[in-house]
This record gives sequence, C-alpha cells and structure tokens, in this order.
Amino acid sequence: MLAEDKTRLYEFRRALPPVMAEDVEIAYRTLRKSFEDRGNKPGADDFYYGEMLLRRWAPRGHAKLARFTHRAVLWLHWLVAGHGLRAWRAATCFGLTVFFGALLLRATTTANQKPPDFGGALLYAFQFCAMPLVRSDPPLQYSGWGQIVRLGLVILGPVFAAAMIFALHARIRR
Repeated sequence: MLAEDKTRLYEFRRALPPVMAEDVEIAYRTLRKSFEDRGNKPGADDFYYGEMLLRRWAPRGHAKLARFTHRAVLWLHWLVAGHGLRAWRAATCFGLTVFFGALLLRATTTANQKPPDFGGALLYAFQFCAMPLVRSDPPLQYSGWGQIVRLGLVILGPVFAAAMIFALHARIRR
C-alpha cells in the first residue's frame, strides 16, 4: 500500500462516527429476529449470543448499582450457561457444586460424629442438589457451617440443573 492510500484510509476512518456497542447490539437483535422468522435457529442463536455479549459490554444510562447488577447477572449467565446455549457449562457447574459440596459436608460434621467417607458425602451432596424438596436428611449432624453448605447446595443445585435443562432444550430445538 502506498503512503497516500494509508493516509486517505486513516482520514476516512477518522471521519466516520464511532460505532457504539448499543448500535451493534440493535443490529444483532434485528438480524436474530430476521433469522428466527425464516426458521434458521442455529443462525439466530449465534446472533443471540453476540447480542448478549454486546449487552454486557454496552454502558447503560441507569444508576451505577443498576448497571453493575445488570452486568453481573449477564456475566454469571454467560459463565454458567453460555447465555442459555452451552449445556456443558451448566453441567460442569453442577458437578463442581456436588464435588466441593461433598468435601465441605465431610469437613463440617459435628465433632462427636465420625465423618462419612467421600462416597457417602458425595451421595449426600448430590441428594441436596438434585432433590432439595425431598426430605431425606442423612443421619449426620452438621455444624453451623455445614448448615450453610447444605443451604448453598439446595439453592445452587437446582439453579445449575435448570440452566442445563434450558440449554439442552435450546440445543434440541435446533
């Protein structure tokens, strides 16, 4: 490229208005709706993913706390389930929750009881995550921290399971 062409290109780029993330987000949303209307679900999913990423990066006109909360929720949604399109991420989060929950449950039994072996603790953690409404408490007593771990398992397990089911549903619908 000649030096004149580079200079002309630089001047042309400076003359263009900057592209804002909100503008690209609107374009992605329009393209996604167009793909959905034509029945092209895989193409629409790609634009949905890009739209959500741009929504997370775009500054909003709300108060700082609302902006932070909005970005945090979108970031967690991306991390856990890939904006509802990556089932393996939710399955990994579910498995890690069960694994670390088992380690913590094993460590937080009361002092007068023998802690369960790792397999038993893994089974208890899975029961707390997968079936939180079924009241089948294990015969172990947990300390205060153990109760907090159980509460975390009862809350996080169904959230990750639901994210996995929704992502699998989106995959099957393609």
